[in-house]
Amino acid sequence: MTSVLSMDNASDPFAVSQLRLILESSSVNIFSLDSNHRYAWFNRLHAKVTKEIWGVELAAGMDFLEQVIQDDQDREKARTNFQRVLAGEELLQVEAFGNPPDRRLFENRYSPTRLESGEIVGVTVFAVDVTERVQLAEERVALDRMLLETSQLESLGLMVGCVAHDFNNLLVPILLSAEMAKTATDAKEPIQEYLDTIVESTKSAADLTKQLLNFSDNGNASQELLDLNELIRSATELAKVSVRRRAELRITLTDQQILAWANPAQMRQVILNLLINASEATHGPHPRVEIETSTLRVTGAIESQVICPERVAIGDYAVITVIDNGCGMTGEQLSQIFEPFYSTKGTGRGLGLTAIQGILRSHRGFLAIESSSGRGSVFRVGVPLALESVADIMEQVPDPQVVAESSMSSMRILIADDNERVLNCLEGICKRLGHNVVTASCGIRTMVAATTDVFDLILLDANMMDVGYDEILKAIPPSISTPVALMSGEVHDAALVANPRVHSVLVKPFTIESLLSLLARFKPRTSGCTQTMPVQNVSAY
Repeated sequence: MTSVLSMDNASDPFAVSQLRLILESSSVNIFSLDSNHRYAWFNRLHAKVTKEIWGVELAAGMDFLEQVIQDDQDREKARTNFQRVLAGEELLQVEAFGNPPDRRLFENRYSPTRLESGEIVGVTVFAVDVTERVQLAEERVALDRMLLETSQLESLGLMVGCVAHDFNNLLVPILLSAEMAKTATDAKEPIQEYLDTIVESTKSAADLTKQLLNFSDNGNASQELLDLNELIRSATELAKVSVRRRAELRITLTDQQILAWANPAQMRQVILNLLINASEATHGPHPRVEIETSTLRVTGAIESQVICPERVAIGDYAVITVIDNGCGMTGEQLSQIFEPFYSTKGTGRGLGLTAIQGILRSHRGFLAIESSSGRGSVFRVGVPLALESVADIMEQVPDPQVVAESSMSSMRILIADDNERVLNCLEGICKRLGHNVVTASCGIRTMVAATTDVFDLILLDANMMDVGYDEILKAIPPSISTPVALMSGEVHDAALVANPRVHSVLVKPFTIESLLSLLARFKPRTSGCTQTMPVQNVSAY
């Protein structure tokens, strides 16, 4: 190799040796060309890379444009760059060179080679191979885009599922009331035609809600016993690519297992959304995101700037806390945080927290948020711990009033639903059929009534907001054999198989015929005992 480098101490063998060592040890491709594009000097790395991407063995004096570069477009690109540098420019370019499939991407710095007099006699190039770096960045962008698109679809699905659930509750009293009106009106009356239209339209609307539930996958959002610590470990592995390039991720998990009945895919989405949101909010010299697990016993109101729902059911909860030291939120932003399509960032669609809200609603959990501008945010997600009983909850509820004994010719029915219209409609129908009815508008009242009174049948909403049907059923001791019919927009197959107390499912919105068919399968209690229905009789109406 030859050199045209000029140094004051070029005659010092030690200085020359040290300079050569530095250049040869560099992880940067370095080479110098004279004004005719011929090699004056190059380091070993450049010779190695040239062999790999062009298949050329380099030697001093070779013409870079004619003897090394083999692609015409690459040659013209390099010629243009050299002409600009020989005219005195400094260039920094990211360019691709080489023959496929060995073509690589380089960050090239072009500098004029000058004599002590200032005369430009050639070009020196410092080339850094950035192929892997760029590919990794592209993969990260693609992964972020995929996570965003998945989150948006899941968020829309959850929003649709919540709307479909509430819409089903509206359809139940409409359908039942219209059918009851038909039975109370002479078949020849003109109003029968209008009532038929109401019934058929309501059934069509019910079919639409079923399609919405299928889209949202609420019908298949089965829950299973999960260790939330293990779920967080797996979820954070997915989040590291997006989080750690923006902020340091700290994970602090409790030593003991934290078990909860939950849907793993939905809870994983909650964790990922919170972690990614937190990382995007971080700023400053030491951005940090923390995720922690703990347990919490709720005995009253939870103190927090924002809490959803406003009333959290009494009980023990597994808590996932995500903390960031980012930009935080103002009071105005906090007041809008659950609005669909609202976002505090310039990107995104503002569906993440709406999705989390829907997921926690289906899990009977809560979300508490604390934040202030410039001081970061704290998000606490709580889901009920998997308990063997709800005795602790029952101890805090006063004894109910015992309803007067009904006649032996009618059944005594407990109807539990947190939708007032549904509850009133079913109560009216069952009383008109001659049954004695007790109503409960929340899960705790249902547990009290079911464990302190005697019933022939319990009609139970499967989506009570304060206490889930599974906890209500666990609260009823084995000595009480009252059968239960669940009312739900979806059929909970796993629950039916797992709990022999569940006799049937009334799929909302159900018809009078379905309700009467269900009631006909039961009889009034005799000798103070209730009828026990075997699990094999499980069916959906």
